[in-house]
Amino acid sequence: MNIEVITYNEIGGAHRWPNADGEHSYLNHFHRHIFVIECRFAVSHANREIEIFDMQETINQYFIENHAQFHTIFDFDTKSCETIADEIINAFSEKNIISCTVREDGRGGACAWR
Repeated sequence: MNIEVITYNEIGGAHRWPNADGEHSYLNHFHRHIFVIECRFAVSHANREIEIFDMQETINQYFIENHAQFHTIFDFDTKSCETIADEIINAFSEKNIISCTVREDGRGGACAWR
């Protein structure tokens, strides 16, 4: 049997897509989202090998330590959802992360797998 712990974080952030053109050219400018981040971690037993609340706080702390902030939102500059998901996968590889999904405002987004 495979057992997973799933974390859920919502963080405010701004990013931009400098190569956007045509009807999406407005994305060249910084725009704000609530990034919804869901991570799945493999665990070997069902007795709190990873405490969900602690891991959620660890993920929040990662963003505080690794990304500049404008007041209460993180500056992701040109990073896409895909790039943010890949960054988290790499940062938490030692914690047996399986996948990370990053959504903009809870809607469509991107996923990275280990």
